[in-house]
Amino acid sequence: MKKKIGKTKKRKSKHKPSRIKHLLNKLFLLNTKRILVILAIWTLSVITHNIINLVFEIEERIFFFISGIILPFYLLVSILFFMRSHKER
Repeated sequence: MKKKIGKTKKRKSKHKPSRIKHLLNKLFLLNTKRILVILAIWTLSVITHNIINLVFEIEERIFFFISGIILPFYLLVSILFFMRSHKER
């Protein structure tokens, strides 16, 4: 009997990543570009908060909230997700 050379059947992966896992990887997996974007947004938020506070002499809350609460929380969640995803491998 001759063996077939060339075409082989492709096996389907048993473990397909779900849509939710794909979305989580897309949002929270850290890379150099994402870290630089986070640092740039944080820097601009701090500078904008200080300029508005200096020029208008009012306490501005939006940029303070972004730079003081939202970005550090996002970075913490991303680091924890990154560590968890590497632990599974």
